[in-house]
Amino acid sequence: MLPHFVPNLGMRITDGSVTLTYSGDAGPDPALVELARDADLLLVEATYPDTVPDEDAGLLCSAVEAAEQGAAAGARRIMLTHLWPGLPPAAFLAAAASTGARNVTVAAPGPAQPIGS
Repeated sequence: MLPHFVPNLGMRITDGSVTLTYSGDAGPDPALVELARDADLLLVEATYPDTVPDEDAGLLCSAVEAAEQGAAAGARRIMLTHLWPGLPPAAFLAAAASTGARNVTVAAPGPAQPIGS
């Protein structure tokens, strides 16, 4: 179980050579770090760029928290999703970059992309 307003589970999907981890809506938690350990791609909720408001703290992630969790897990790529509507994706990328995490992108509609390198 991952922390959220309602029960929430993340997923780890692998074919034995490539691994995708997806958090769904969830606050920062050691269980997500373990779920994403050495994943090729962590698709992770980042509702806010920098700071999660007090009423949502621990139940949703910021881009900063998402990037920190991905880096702690050793995920090769981190893709932020579930961004707050109306805020520019660049704000989320800048917040994530402030952590030193690498290979952070924002999910966007378009053609499918390979998960592995």
